[in-house]
Amino acid sequence: GTASTDFDSLTTSYSAGSILGALGASITAKQTALCVEVIVYNYAISSNRDTDMRLVDKSGSEWSVGISEGGAGTGTIQTARQIVHQTWSITGLTIGSTYTFNPQARTSATSNFLAAGGNYPDAFFRGYYLPS
Repeated sequence: GTASTDFDSLTTSYSAGSILGALGASITAKQTALCVEVIVYNYAISSNRDTDMRLVDKSGSEWSVGISEGGAGTGTIQTARQIVHQTWSITGLTIGSTYTFNPQARTSATSNFLAAGGNYPDAFFRGYYLPS
């Protein structure tokens, strides 16, 4: 957590910004299935602003496409909630291989932000293994 607030202005194109960009991680798989979650505050100045999120690999390809690391099982979801809690189920991992997970977000219209720190909740990124 930080004492100062960080705002990421969302656009209609996916990007990590400073908040989500600080959350990505690489892991060496210990099982073949993994759950990856991001929790972040969505600060919309105007109503009716959707926030879409996706998970990309080390080359910036969405995990469901699997271009760089053979991922499967993810996709995007739209939400209009203040707290965005997005979960992805990753399957088909090879034990011992290293995988990169980087969350990104976009919005349906301008005046939509992600916020963390200061008077806003911290942003979280976590993963845990699923039963194989």
